Amino acid sequence: MAAKVSKGSDAVKRFFAFNKRSVAAFVVVGILTAAVYFSLYTLLWKLLCLDYRMAVTVAYLGGVLFHFSMNRRITFRSRNAKALHQVGRYTVMIGFNYLLTMIIVEISVKILSLQPYWGVIFATCFTAVTGYLISKFWVFTPNAASL
Repeated sequence: MAAKVSKGSDAVKRFFAFNKRSVAAFVVVGILTAAVYFSLYTLLWKLLCLDYRMAVTVAYLGGVLFHFSMNRRITFRSRNAKALHQVGRYTVMIGFNYLLTMIIVEISVKILSLQPYWGVIFATCFTAVTGYLISKFWVFTPNAASL
C-alpha cells in the first residue's frame, strides 16, 4: 500500500514539475478571477440585496468571462486555436462546475448552517482543481477542434 501511495505522489510531483508554468499561471488567473467573483458577489448580495443564489449566479458568470479569456491567452496560450470549439467545451466545463458550486453552496447553507460566503469559498477551491484538469486536457488542447 505504501508503495502505491509513493508512486501516486511521484506522479503528482512529476505532473506539477512538467506543468509548473501553466499551473502557476492558472493559480494567478484563479486568484484574479476569485477577486472578480467575490467582488461581484459582495456587491450583488450585500449592497444590492439580491438573493444569495442570484448573486452567486451573476457573479459566477462575470468570473467565467474573465477566467476564459485569461486562461485562453495566458495560461494555456491557446490564442490561435478555434475559439468557437473552445467556447463550446468551456461551456460544458462551466456548467459542470456551476452545478458543483450550487450544490456546495446549498449544502453549506441548508445542511451546515453556514453563511453563503463559506459555500462560495469551498466551491471555489473544489472547482479550481476540476477546472484546471478539464481545461488542460479537454478545453484548451491543441487538437480540441478536431475531436
